[in-house]
Amino acid sequence: MDSEASNKTDTSFPTTYQITIKGLLSEHWADWFNGTLISFANDSTGKPHTILTCQVRDQAELYGILNRLNNLNMALLEVTYISDKGEDHV
Repeated sequence: MDSEASNKTDTSFPTTYQITIKGLLSEHWADWFNGTLISFANDSTGKPHTILTCQVRDQAELYGILNRLNNLNMALLEVTYISDKGEDHV
């Protein structure tokens, strides 16, 4: 039982993820993604990509964002866990 409890995500604090997609997504989409921070960068070959930095309450909200990107036909390159808001950093 203890191992099951330790595998559950603590939803007390939002979790931050960076989602990288191929190409450029206009900043006006930020509201559609619940105020997500949208930034831009180029890969090593100079091709542009968009980085969405978002805070989600749970995995369902993260999957919702990923589904919206899929509905826009945006190619997903990477999803990176950044941190939990309540996490202590040493």
